[in-house]
Amino acid sequence: MTPRNPTLSPPLHPHRSRPHTPNPRRRSPPLPHPFPPPLPPLRSQTPPFETLPPPRSRQTPDKTPDTERSAHTCEVPTGGRSGGWMMMEWVEGSTVKEVVVEAGKRIKERGGGGVWEEGLRALMGKIGRALGRMHEVGVVHGDLTTSNMMLRPAPMSLQHVTTFTNGAGGDGDDAKSAGESLEGEIVLIDFGLAAQSLQDEDKAVDLYVLERAFGSTHPEAEEGFQEVLRVYGESYKGAKVVLKRLEDVRLRGRKRSMLG
Repeated sequence: MTPRNPTLSPPLHPHRSRPHTPNPRRRSPPLPHPFPPPLPPLRSQTPPFETLPPPRSRQTPDKTPDTERSAHTCEVPTGGRSGGWMMMEWVEGSTVKEVVVEAGKRIKERGGGGVWEEGLRALMGKIGRALGRMHEVGVVHGDLTTSNMMLRPAPMSLQHVTTFTNGAGGDGDDAKSAGESLEGEIVLIDFGLAAQSLQDEDKAVDLYVLERAFGSTHPEAEEGFQEVLRVYGESYKGAKVVLKRLEDVRLRGRKRSMLG
């Protein structure tokens, strides 16, 4: 057998009967680049507040019952995200807890009755009226105590706030001091646990929490809470159902305390 001339025809593959012909369409993968690709240019360093997305645009809400009920909600002025500050209102006066404690001392010193007892009863009525207005707009506080209420004095009696809280004053101006110290406007504060709710159960729990706070913090003025409920019933249209539900909440609270 004459040997095959390699220059005349391509060599045969050991497992093929036909000669191997390279495919011109099949390309080998490119060789890696000897140098890494250049890095993108560095961006200029900008303050963090400039990289935040712009605030969402305000839209005019529809005239729904929810928006009409909260139409008088005040807006809190802020400095924006770039400013990092928020404006808050400074409420003059003392907490209702301090006022009730001081009034209880004055009543005990004088053997009951007098202008201090009358002023304390009027103060309980103001608390009930403030709670009625709050529940009327569908807001429950969640942590109603006398420490979360401020008595903002009238403008003419601001100068007597320090005298009242320090316990000064004589018997001669007792009536004047009591009137000026217990007069003013109830301001509810600390709405950290507040929520919007139209459920009578939530409003009844609100009143129950305040009632328990009166019993533990002001046992001498616990009877004055009935004045709170009386004025609450006069200032809030749905108070009848809420007060009915309050009795059920009291019953559940007694059972829970008995069972531990």
